Amino acid sequence: MGRSSVSTFYLCGGRCFYGGQSFPRFGSAVSFLRVDVTSKVKQIVDWMSEILFTISRWMKRAPRDPQPAQRWRVFLANHREAIAAMDFFTVPTISFGVLYCFFVIRHDRRRILHFNITKHPTSGWIIQQLREAFPFGASPRFLIHDRDAKYGTEVPAAIRFLKINAVRTSFESPWQNGVAERWVGSCRRELLDHVIALNERHLKRLLSEYVSYHHEEIWPLPAVTRTRRVDVVAANLSDNESASASSKFSLGIFPVISCFTNLYNLIDSA
Repeated sequence: MGRSSVSTFYLCGGRCFYGGQSFPRFGSAVSFLRVDVTSKVKQIVDWMSEILFTISRWMKRAPRDPQPAQRWRVFLANHREAIAAMDFFTVPTISFGVLYCFFVIRHDRRRILHFNITKHPTSGWIIQQLREAFPFGASPRFLIHDRDAKYGTEVPAAIRFLKINAVRTSFESPWQNGVAERWVGSCRRELLDHVIALNERHLKRLLSEYVSYHHEEIWPLPAVTRTRRVDVVAANLSDNESASASSKFSLGIFPVISCFTNLYNLIDSA
């Protein structure tokens, strides 16, 4: 399904779904009252803006730091191997409900450590997800997150209990959590803009497949790490497995496989 088709579905369906929930009109009295209140609010706003402008002219402004962004980029570059980030993003369903997707991502290899979906995120639910994302001995040094009201005061306390330094981003500064925001953008462009989620179970299956694709195709492990893992597995083979492998050679399994391979090559050439 194309991106334009999904956008058209949500636009037209939203109009039909929310169109019947508008409040009824009560005649000209309500419209007159609305206009009167609007004019009064506009006058108050203009009056407050003039007062603030006058005060700002006489206030001594604090000097601005010339390089705040540079310090943040240096922090991310110097501690990349010890930084993880967490964030939320919302996904509408086919019934116009809203699902909240929570995920934790590492900065060094851009790997998703944990993700989950819920309809009603609470601080207790978030703490449980952090426990599952960071088992014993696998906690990063820093954890970047925004100032979402869903975290409350319990989530920062739980982060400190896990011996992790919580780093909160500034107000209205999503660029400071750029790794998480970039993954959300990629997930929307490559998956969510082309598929309409039916329910929580359906969305969780879709995101699970996308995370596997993200790990294996976009950010795979280095070849040295994969080779080292294969060597470790091969070194840990027991004597019984070696004996079973030798018995397979003695039974002639591999000659049979080569025979089928030669037969397939003959059929393909014909």
